[in-house]
Amino acid sequence: MEVVTPPSDDDRVQVMVDKVLMTNQGGVVLLKTDTEPFAGRVLPIFVDVSQAVNIQMARTQDLPPRPFTHDLITTILNSLGALVVSLSIDDLAQNTFFSTINVELDREGTSRVETFDARPSDGIALALRADAPILVARSVLERASVDPEEFFAVPEEEGDDDLDDLSDLVGR
Repeated sequence: MEVVTPPSDDDRVQVMVDKVLMTNQGGVVLLKTDTEPFAGRVLPIFVDVSQAVNIQMARTQDLPPRPFTHDLITTILNSLGALVVSLSIDDLAQNTFFSTINVELDREGTSRVETFDARPSDGIALALRADAPILVARSVLERASVDPEEFFAVPEEEGDDDLDDLSDLVGR
Protein backbone atom coordinates (compact mmCIF):
# COMPACT_ATOMS: atom_id res chain seq x y z
CA MET A 1 0.00 0.00 0.00
CA GLU A 2 1.41 3.36 -1.04
CA VAL A 3 1.62 6.00 1.66
CA VAL A 4 0.58 9.38 0.31
CA THR A 5 1.80 12.48 2.08
CA PRO A 6 -1.02 15.03 2.24
CA PRO A 7 -0.30 18.39 0.65
CA SER A 8 0.68 21.30 2.85
CA ASP A 9 -1.78 24.12 3.42
CA ASP A 10 0.11 26.16 0.79
CA ASP A 11 -0.64 23.43 -1.76
CA ARG A 12 -4.40 23.63 -1.15
CA VAL A 13 -6.95 26.06 -2.55
CA GLN A 14 -10.19 27.02 -0.83
CA VAL A 15 -13.25 26.28 -2.96
CA MET A 16 -16.98 26.75 -2.60
CA VAL A 17 -19.98 24.81 -3.82
CA ASP A 18 -21.13 26.63 -6.94
CA LYS A 19 -23.99 24.36 -8.00
CA VAL A 20 -25.57 21.04 -7.29
CA LEU A 21 -27.10 19.55 -10.41
CA MET A 22 -29.31 16.56 -10.94
CA THR A 23 -28.91 14.51 -14.10
CA ASN A 24 -30.39 11.26 -15.33
CA GLN A 25 -27.11 9.65 -14.22
CA GLY A 26 -27.23 11.08 -10.69
CA GLY A 27 -26.00 14.23 -9.03
CA VAL A 28 -22.95 16.38 -9.59
CA VAL A 29 -21.48 18.98 -7.24
CA LEU A 30 -19.55 21.78 -8.94
CA LEU A 31 -16.82 23.33 -6.82
CA LYS A 32 -15.21 26.63 -7.84
CA THR A 33 -12.57 29.07 -6.64
CA ASP A 34 -11.42 32.59 -7.41
CA THR A 35 -7.78 31.58 -6.89
CA GLU A 36 -5.61 31.80 -9.99
CA PRO A 37 -4.91 29.88 -12.16
CA PHE A 38 -8.12 27.98 -11.37
CA ALA A 39 -10.53 30.94 -11.40
CA GLY A 40 -13.27 30.41 -13.93
CA ARG A 41 -12.95 26.62 -13.79
CA VAL A 42 -15.08 24.08 -11.91
CA LEU A 43 -14.28 20.80 -10.23
CA PRO A 44 -17.14 18.36 -10.86
CA ILE A 45 -17.68 15.69 -8.24
CA PHE A 46 -20.29 13.09 -9.13
CA VAL A 47 -22.46 11.88 -6.26
CA ASP A 48 -25.57 9.78 -5.84
CA VAL A 49 -29.00 11.40 -5.70
CA SER A 50 -29.35 11.27 -1.91
CA GLN A 51 -25.97 12.94 -1.43
CA ALA A 52 -26.86 15.64 -3.98
CA VAL A 53 -30.06 16.39 -2.08
CA ASN A 54 -28.22 16.35 1.24
CA ILE A 55 -25.53 18.76 -0.01
CA GLN A 56 -28.06 21.11 -1.58
CA MET A 57 -30.12 21.19 1.61
CA ALA A 58 -27.00 22.08 3.61
CA ARG A 59 -26.10 24.71 1.02
CA THR A 60 -29.53 26.39 1.23
CA GLN A 61 -29.90 25.68 4.97
CA ASP A 62 -33.20 23.98 4.22
CA LEU A 63 -34.08 21.69 7.13
CA PRO A 64 -35.60 18.30 6.39
CA PRO A 65 -38.68 17.21 8.33
CA ARG A 66 -36.46 14.66 10.12
CA PRO A 67 -32.67 14.90 10.52
CA PHE A 68 -30.57 13.39 7.74
CA THR A 69 -27.48 11.40 8.70
CA HIS A 70 -25.22 14.44 8.29
CA ASP A 71 -27.50 16.53 10.50
CA LEU A 72 -27.33 13.81 13.15
CA ILE A 73 -23.52 13.59 12.90
CA THR A 74 -23.24 17.39 13.21
CA THR A 75 -25.50 17.39 16.28
CA ILE A 76 -23.52 14.58 17.91
CA LEU A 77 -20.17 16.27 17.20
CA ASN A 78 -21.38 19.60 18.57
CA SER A 79 -22.83 18.02 21.70
CA LEU A 80 -19.48 16.31 22.34
CA GLY A 81 -17.59 19.60 21.98
CA ALA A 82 -16.20 18.71 18.57
CA LEU A 83 -16.28 20.92 15.51
CA VAL A 84 -15.66 20.22 11.82
CA VAL A 85 -12.89 22.69 10.95
CA SER A 86 -12.24 21.77 7.29
CA LEU A 87 -12.55 19.28 4.49
CA SER A 88 -9.46 18.52 2.41
CA ILE A 89 -9.76 16.86 -0.99
CA ASP A 90 -6.18 15.75 -1.49
CA ASP A 91 -5.98 13.05 -4.12
CA LEU A 92 -7.56 11.64 -7.25
CA ALA A 93 -6.84 8.07 -8.28
CA GLN A 94 -8.72 5.89 -10.78
CA ASN A 95 -11.47 8.53 -11.08
CA THR A 96 -12.03 8.52 -7.30
CA PHE A 97 -11.46 11.58 -5.12
CA PHE A 98 -9.92 11.04 -1.69
CA SER A 99 -10.54 13.42 1.17
CA THR A 100 -10.26 13.89 4.89
CA ILE A 101 -12.51 15.70 7.31
CA ASN A 102 -10.67 17.58 10.05
CA VAL A 103 -12.43 17.76 13.41
CA GLU A 104 -11.29 19.83 16.37
CA LEU A 105 -11.79 18.10 19.69
CA ASP A 106 -11.71 19.95 22.97
CA ARG A 107 -11.25 17.68 25.96
CA GLU A 108 -10.50 18.89 29.44
CA GLY A 109 -9.13 22.18 28.13
CA THR A 110 -6.87 20.53 25.56
CA SER A 111 -7.68 21.10 21.92
CA ARG A 112 -6.45 18.94 19.06
CA VAL A 113 -7.45 18.25 15.47
CA GLU A 114 -8.22 14.69 14.41
CA THR A 115 -8.32 13.74 10.74
CA PHE A 116 -10.79 11.18 9.39
CA ASP A 117 -10.92 9.54 5.97
CA ALA A 118 -14.18 10.57 4.26
CA ARG A 119 -15.90 10.42 0.92
CA PRO A 120 -15.87 13.94 -0.54
CA SER A 121 -19.68 13.95 -0.71
CA ASP A 122 -19.95 13.23 3.03
CA GLY A 123 -17.23 15.75 3.78
CA ILE A 124 -18.90 18.46 1.71
CA ALA A 125 -22.23 17.86 3.46
CA LEU A 126 -20.57 18.10 6.90
CA ALA A 127 -18.38 21.10 6.01
CA LEU A 128 -21.38 23.06 4.73
CA ARG A 129 -23.32 22.36 7.92
CA ALA A 130 -20.36 23.55 10.02
CA ASP A 131 -19.60 26.51 7.75
CA ALA A 132 -16.08 25.06 7.47
CA PRO A 133 -13.74 25.66 4.53
CA ILE A 134 -13.44 23.14 1.72
CA LEU A 135 -9.85 22.84 0.53
CA VAL A 136 -8.62 21.10 -2.62
CA ALA A 137 -5.04 20.18 -3.46
CA ARG A 138 -3.66 22.19 -6.38
CA SER A 139 -2.58 18.93 -8.03
CA VAL A 140 -6.20 17.71 -7.97
CA LEU A 141 -7.46 20.98 -9.48
CA GLU A 142 -4.76 20.81 -12.16
CA ARG A 143 -5.87 17.31 -13.18
CA ALA A 144 -9.64 17.44 -12.73
CA SER A 145 -10.96 20.99 -12.98
CA VAL A 146 -12.62 21.92 -16.26
CA ASP A 147 -13.88 24.95 -18.09
CA PRO A 148 -17.62 25.18 -17.32
CA GLU A 149 -18.41 25.65 -21.00
CA GLU A 150 -16.71 22.33 -21.76
CA PHE A 151 -18.59 20.65 -18.93
CA PHE A 152 -21.94 22.06 -20.04
CA ALA A 153 -21.18 21.45 -23.72
CA VAL A 154 -22.38 17.90 -23.20
CA PRO A 155 -25.99 17.99 -24.41
CA GLU A 156 -28.34 18.26 -21.48
CA GLU A 157 -30.76 15.39 -21.34
CA GLU A 158 -34.38 16.01 -20.65
CA GLY A 159 -34.79 15.96 -16.89
CA ASP A 160 -31.37 17.47 -16.06
CA ASP A 161 -31.96 20.23 -13.56
CA ASP A 162 -30.46 22.43 -10.88
CA LEU A 163 -31.55 21.33 -7.41
CA ASP A 164 -33.42 24.47 -6.41
CA ASP A 165 -36.73 22.92 -5.41
CA LEU A 166 -36.17 19.93 -3.16
CA SER A 167 -39.70 19.46 -1.86
CA ASP A 168 -40.46 16.45 -4.06
CA LEU A 169 -37.16 14.77 -3.16
CA VAL A 170 -37.47 15.06 0.63
CA GLY A 171 -41.07 13.98 0.96
CA ARG A 172 -42.73 17.23 1.93
